[in-house]
Amino acid sequence: MAVAGRFANILSGIKNAPTTQRLLDKGGKELLIASTPGAALTTVLSTLTTGNPLAGMAIGATDLGLSFGLSRALGSVPRLAGKYRSYATDEDLEQYAKRKTLPRKP
Repeated sequence: MAVAGRFANILSGIKNAPTTQRLLDKGGKELLIASTPGAALTTVLSTLTTGNPLAGMAIGATDLGLSFGLSRALGSVPRLAGKYRSYATDEDLEQYAKRKTLPRKP
């Protein structure tokens, strides 16, 4: 029981660390959530193919770290951040709400 308590204290310390809070703000939490399923799948498949759970966990952690890190890095580049999105913003809806037809790309 004492080991579980220490582990819980370590996890809460990591969660409340300033570095963790900085990484998770400004959309970082959503990026981490989006990167997790792929990393979990990579972990399972790597464990099955290598037969070594430690290798599978290492490969999955690397996948999660690189996916999350690269998405944060690309999101911080001003000319790329927000350029490609798959949703309509409120400004887009207001701009086209009074038109009968939507504009077409040439």
